[in-house]
Amino acid sequence: MRARNPAGFGVVELSVAALVLALAVAPVLQMIGAGRARGVSEDRLLAIHLEARAALDGAAERIADGELPQPADSTEPVDETTPEAVTLGFEADAQVPGLWKVTARAWHIRADGRRVPYELSKLVRQRRAS
Repeated sequence: MRARNPAGFGVVELSVAALVLALAVAPVLQMIGAGRARGVSEDRLLAIHLEARAALDGAAERIADGELPQPADSTEPVDETTPEAVTLGFEADAQVPGLWKVTARAWHIRADGRRVPYELSKLVRQRRAS
């Protein structure tokens, strides 16, 4: 009978070690993939926020300077078919003359593919001419 070489590992031991390593590494790789997807989603949300904020600030500045929004200035609310578009809505306050609520709306596509509405609003008072 031949003596075993105690210095090496057998095929069974190497197979078990490879299985344990694969089971340990798989969840880590899944977390890395989910983190990347979330990072991309957060980058998109930041881009939507900045675009909506710029549109909102521009409209608010025009109103504050005395330019009254016309019905044609309000754009139709965006729906799920136009996720990148930012629309503006204007609403005059019934109790305070010269006070307007300006709203910027867009759709945000999350990492899991769901579309959620994103909205920013700002109250703006028209400056009185001096």
